[in-house]
Amino acid sequence: MKSPIKSMCILLGLWLLLRVIFFEGLWGFDDLFHANFALHPKSHPANHWESRLLFNSALALSIRLFGFKEWVLALPGLIGSLAFVMASWWTGRKLWDEVTGFLSGIFACFLVLDITHASYPVANSLANGFCAVGTSMVLLADKRRSLSLIGGLLLGISIFTHLSFLFYVGIFALAVSLKEWPPLLEWRRGSLVFIIAFVGFLTLNFSLYAILTGNPLYEFSVVSKTHLSNQNFAVPLRLSSGEINPAWIWWPFINLVFSKAFGILISLSVVMAILKWPKLEMSLRLITLTILMYWAYASFGSQHPFRYLPLDHDTRYWYPLALPACLLMAGMLKSHVKTNRWRFGGVALIVTINIILLLLSGNWGQNVEISKELLHYANMSPDSFFVTDPYTYDEMFILQGGNPPKNIGLLIGAKASFSHLDDSYYRSPEDPSLKILYNPLQEWRPRHLVLSANVKRQEIAPPRYRMIAYLFPHSFRERFSQLIRKPAAQLITLENH
Repeated sequence: MKSPIKSMCILLGLWLLLRVIFFEGLWGFDDLFHANFALHPKSHPANHWESRLLFNSALALSIRLFGFKEWVLALPGLIGSLAFVMASWWTGRKLWDEVTGFLSGIFACFLVLDITHASYPVANSLANGFCAVGTSMVLLADKRRSLSLIGGLLLGISIFTHLSFLFYVGIFALAVSLKEWPPLLEWRRGSLVFIIAFVGFLTLNFSLYAILTGNPLYEFSVVSKTHLSNQNFAVPLRLSSGEINPAWIWWPFINLVFSKAFGILISLSVVMAILKWPKLEMSLRLITLTILMYWAYASFGSQHPFRYLPLDHDTRYWYPLALPACLLMAGMLKSHVKTNRWRFGGVALIVTINIILLLLSGNWGQNVEISKELLHYANMSPDSFFVTDPYTYDEMFILQGGNPPKNIGLLIGAKASFSHLDDSYYRSPEDPSLKILYNPLQEWRPRHLVLSANVKRQEIAPPRYRMIAYLFPHSFRERFSQLIRKPAAQLITLENH
């Protein structure tokens, strides 16, 4: 690709196409808290999701401008995703040439982690946009030193957007200092980047919270109470016996080699860089050091200064490695793969794996997809009153734009997270006329209402297939039920009613 305009247009088209085809929308997790705060802002955020002021403000602005729709909630994340793809392309072409920049942009366009998070309304994608552009500025600062200042400021904004990016910024600054040994010259530049980023973040954070709450340390107090003290790890750190869980130790290594978020992009590029280390140019050394050091810290380091409290084993915390991984792979193909056949083969392999992973992904199995079907059924039956579980009700509340569904309530004793319902919205579990909108992915109390043989079940929406299932004939899909999202959304009523 000799024309930068042509390269940019192709990448923009690919970026848009992939993020429309694999649009995620609400998942029903952290995004519910972000959306609720954007719909009902308050001066004192109650938890660490609400305390991410920049993202929540961008979300609120999007809703005010375009109304409440799922694609509107995705706008801040999509802006971050676009910034990441353009930064990958621009940095590659400035460090090397047009072809390498285009390859880096291709890897960014097809990165599963970014595609699945770009339209998922949480702060990670927007934070990564600032982080990617800031990292790009620092990498290019050899040719223009003033870029270190701009890069440091953008990295500071990424921390303000999502606090976990602080770890990446510190490690990236350290890698800048260590890329040459002995580190006599680069330590000043690395220290400058970190100081600018950290001071910029503190200035934004302290000043805004001082204005809003009167307490410049408010966010840190909220995070310590609602995040650091209430960790539920996806992969437990310790077994019930108190010993370290072997699965927790092995998880980072397994996902470094191959993960649903990155495929083989990280492992292949890092292995190539290590094998060529003596001949590696300084920019590639810096990127490789950043990837390995951040991976080690995110996997085994601690986010708490006074006790060992590691980040959860979740590849979303590896998001800051998106730009370094794309640049490293493109740079290695350019500098150390001599024939176009092998270069094309490497690109084709990575892209093919990522497409397969995307077809295996999607929101087909998320809680909120069933909640949408249940809510649609209730809206089509305005003369009937239904009850559902609290979690599904919360999702419906957000799907309605922060308004309680008029003909859906809860059982007595249940409590919704985002709305305060009056007594008319509650029904007794003993009411023989109950109509239950049942989301089988949620736990019900009392369980006999949904598990008893003396109830009538009606599927109100069929199970859905993963996208990859449509590559196979119908007989294959029927035979392999694991390709289907089961069970389906259901309406449950008592048999004698």
